Amino acid sequence: MSRLFGRESVPEMKSVMIDILGQVCSYIDANKKSHNTDLRDLVQEYIAERYQDVNISISSVAEHFGLHSSYLSKFYKEQTGESMLDAINRTRLQKAKTLLSESDSIGDAAVKVGFYNSNAFIRVFKKYEGITPGQFKSTL
Repeated sequence: MSRLFGRESVPEMKSVMIDILGQVCSYIDANKKSHNTDLRDLVQEYIAERYQDVNISISSVAEHFGLHSSYLSKFYKEQTGESMLDAINRTRLQKAKTLLSESDSIGDAAVKVGFYNSNAFIRVFKKYEGITPGQFKSTL
């Protein structure tokens, strides 16, 4: 307040007020982006440990942490820039590519990384990688 009332004219007061508001906005923005990175890290660890579970979903992750699924989904997207479903699928596909390169069949790799069947796996693999798992295996 002393910064504001110590000014001699209204334009000077306005300039100080704009500066103060800019600092407040910067503070809020910085804290919003870094808010609770511990939770983000815990969610990422949870996904990394349970990606093989065919029942893992945004709802199941949210329930584990005692949060509403829409809140956790929005929070995760703000923190990482990707959706939780993308994070789950990306984790599964990284593991699947390792299995495929170690001679696992497409069906075996699909089941091992948490897909119900090979059709769902092939569809997701093609969406994220741009090629089918069979094409991936043939390039090895």
